[in-house]
Amino acid sequence: MDIFSILKNVMAGSITDITLVIAVVVLLTILVNVLQQVLFKSPNTPPMVFHLLPVIGSTITYGIDPFKFFFDCQRKYGDVYTFILLGRKVTVYLGKHGNQFILNGRLKDVNAEEIYSVLTTPVFGKDVIYDVPNVKFMEQKKVKCLLASHPSIPNL
Repeated sequence: MDIFSILKNVMAGSITDITLVIAVVVLLTILVNVLQQVLFKSPNTPPMVFHLLPVIGSTITYGIDPFKFFFDCQRKYGDVYTFILLGRKVTVYLGKHGNQFILNGRLKDVNAEEIYSVLTTPVFGKDVIYDVPNVKFMEQKKVKCLLASHPSIPNL
């Protein structure tokens, strides 16, 4: 039975053929994803954490125990690696050099607005902290530092 006869039967409404086509598509998607990870590794990017499901990626194992996931991946891939979290590539940089990279990173390398605005906007509201352009955020940090260093103002 070739793919065209299966598709013809699907159009006719055969449930078993529909199930078969869905299963074949899912299996082919998983196969292509696995082959892409194994055969097309880029030497210029961090290693990718192996995963079977293309969009899901490592979401389930990360969601169950994030700390265990990070440390297991660190042992296997080193301090820098990338994993798929709900279809998005997330690159992790751990260790002493990772802290320096994140805390002293340039805006083109590290964009906290993209990640934290989703978390901070519901708590603090619009136009505060990470829900603002980086220039305004830096102004807010300067004001906080100035206020914190003034002797007549209590600790913030």
